[in-house]
Amino acid sequence: MDFSRRKFSIEPAAPAIVMAFGIFFIGAFDYFSFLNRNDTFFVLLYSVITIIVLFMVIFTYSEVSKMKELMKQPVRSFALGTWIAALSVFCIVIKMYTENVLPWLQFLTIVNIVFLSCFLFMYVRSFIYLCTTHKTMKVDGIVLLSTVSIQSGVLMLYHMFGSFIFPIFPWVIGLGLVCYMVGFVLIIRSYTKMNWTLADDWANTNCIIHGALSITGLAMVLTNAFSFHITFIVWGVTVIFFLFIEGMECVRAWKRYKRYHLRHGLFSYHVTQWSRNFTFGMFFAFTYTMYERGYFHSYDSVANFIAVFLKIWAVVVLCLLITQTLLFLHGKSFTFLKRKVLQWMK
Repeated sequence: MDFSRRKFSIEPAAPAIVMAFGIFFIGAFDYFSFLNRNDTFFVLLYSVITIIVLFMVIFTYSEVSKMKELMKQPVRSFALGTWIAALSVFCIVIKMYTENVLPWLQFLTIVNIVFLSCFLFMYVRSFIYLCTTHKTMKVDGIVLLSTVSIQSGVLMLYHMFGSFIFPIFPWVIGLGLVCYMVGFVLIIRSYTKMNWTLADDWANTNCIIHGALSITGLAMVLTNAFSFHITFIVWGVTVIFFLFIEGMECVRAWKRYKRYHLRHGLFSYHVTQWSRNFTFGMFFAFTYTMYERGYFHSYDSVANFIAVFLKIWAVVVLCLLITQTLLFLHGKSFTFLKRKVLQWMK
């Protein structure tokens, strides 16, 4: 058993893969007719990938020592938020593309909410540690997975139970915003106090700074838990953060290209890169849902611009997903071949 666990070890943030593909099915997928004709196949493939990833995560971290080791790391432990968000997104996708499975999905929703409730205590403990005993520890966008997991729970509850539990939505969304503000302050404090370079110390997960706002805004739009004006403000702030963070990413890409060249600077695989696919897809889903519900229709020119933007952004989301998948396959195949060569040499 110990040998098997080492052999199938997986990063705790690996369910971000499920999140990235899932948000594509929820949002941009409808913009591609050539994919829609085979939606059953793609959803089935997505289900297989999800089951494999979640099984490997459960199998790896059901070992008490590994789970304890993860929980002792106040920043890395926030990766557990991908477990909640992945299952939430997966269940929403299945509900959208299949029939007669709602009772099972509602059961999974309840199980997921129970796990989220347990993780909330971990979030609070980690935030306290980072605010007190671990003030010098580097903090990046991974801590905002607390917000992502909470808001994904809201989306899951909305899709599985509808308005039946509406009274709790504003409170839960508000809790996600509180986690966002605490995490954001910690990120700012970390980057203002430490010596860092954009090329080497800027984390891939910092894109969650705008991604967490996107999923918060989507939860607001779907549940109607907040007013039109508050939701619009959240969308505006999301756009500003998106432009700033991704502008930093463009500069970072150029610096990494000059320092490490194309292969190692830009096209080397890391599991945290899936967070970009998720956040880009979530920004599409947030904006698309606002557009569909008439948030931009008061001004025809703005609505027309958003309509064109969504068509372009859907292509961007798909291209990034394909690119990241190719990086993943190349990275894993290279690692596999390297391991086999080392075994052969021994």
